[in-house]
Amino acid sequence: MQGEELVDRLTNTPNAEQISRISEVRGAALALGAVILAHTPTTREQSLAITHLEETVMWAVMSIVLEEV
Repeated sequence: MQGEELVDRLTNTPNAEQISRISEVRGAALALGAVILAHTPTTREQSLAITHLEETVMWAVMSIVLEEV
């Protein structure tokens, strides 16, 4: 990876269409998170499920934002 590519990856701003897709991904994740919290006991495993859901959203958002880089 070159310095210019790194700058692009770290400073890319999503456009309106990407923001809409990001919102849809986040909404779906919130719905799943609510189901997880409502139907599982408060355990380490529940915490890991939420953590991995957060990671999933992060990677999905990066995929959307960086699709043109």
